Amino acid sequence: MFDKRVFFIPPWEMMLVGFFMLNFIYIKFLTIWRVSASLALTDGIQAPENMRRCVNNNYTFSGFWRSWHSSLHAWIVRYVYIPLGGRSTQLLTVGPIFLFVGAWHDLETRWLAWGSLNCVFFCAESLLLSTLRSSKLVEGLRGALWWRYLCAACAVCNILWLMLSNLAILYGFQGSADYVRAIWDPPSAYVGGGGGASVHGSGLLAAVLWGPGHVLDT
Repeated sequence: MFDKRVFFIPPWEMMLVGFFMLNFIYIKFLTIWRVSASLALTDGIQAPENMRRCVNNNYTFSGFWRSWHSSLHAWIVRYVYIPLGGRSTQLLTVGPIFLFVGAWHDLETRWLAWGSLNCVFFCAESLLLSTLRSSKLVEGLRGALWWRYLCAACAVCNILWLMLSNLAILYGFQGSADYVRAIWDPPSAYVGGGGGASVHGSGLLAAVLWGPGHVLDT
């Protein structure tokens, strides 16, 4: 997918591409929803907020999916999550729910990748948080200054996992692996198989305008 013969985008620009793409998607949906909600106000209907937070200010997967497209989340909870057992069977039902939402969007492997990655990270987060909340050792550490920094570092890592799992909508399974590889183990810069030019600001601009799926596909 990331062919070295096309061009090379530095790792920091690759990360910015993913960051800007997710923010663009958020702003797009937020604009659509706010315009619709404004039109509803002309008929005296107060629509609830649907896009409460973006990926940047959500520190947990559960918090993100309560805030992103919250009306769909409410529908999923009422008609899918609770009938399947609710919190008592959460780890067993998260997978089918994400796969259902992915198939509801589109029957493509990239949505299967999106659902699978979100399911894995959601379950890992849920297990970790439940373990920490029940640990007496953690209770004694909460007042320490370094504990706050540790929590902040974990929140940053969680946001990065959120970004990766939701970028799978664009890249799919293989593309997501290539995206991570392009950041952590970038190839040498090639243009047409020879030369050593790399694309900087122009590559980032092109990726933001046309989307990574178009710019980086071979």
